[in-house]
Amino acid sequence: MEKLATGSGRPFNRGMEASLVAVTVSLLLVSALCVGVVRARRPSLPSAMKVVARLQLEPHRALYLVEIEGRRLVIGAGDAPISMVAELGPAPPATVEAPAPSFLKRVLG
Repeated sequence: MEKLATGSGRPFNRGMEASLVAVTVSLLLVSALCVGVVRARRPSLPSAMKVVARLQLEPHRALYLVEIEGRRLVIGAGDAPISMVAELGPAPPATVEAPAPSFLKRVLG
């Protein structure tokens, strides 16, 4: 049996070294699996929710315009609990600007 010397003078064989590596790899895999399970179970925000605008009023107070499930809400946040200030109508439809005529002339020749 082949033995390697360690700093303390005690023998350390390759079988123990292989076992130590296998246990370390196994622990890393189990840890990664646990992190994945925890992340998968964590509740996530609805994908239809987004912060449209933020207005800082004071160092610890702000207003947020939030769109969620087709609704627009003005939310107040600060030292006190977060509260809904107002509900606005539905978001206006997105408009697409037509390209300038000079651009079209260059493209179409």
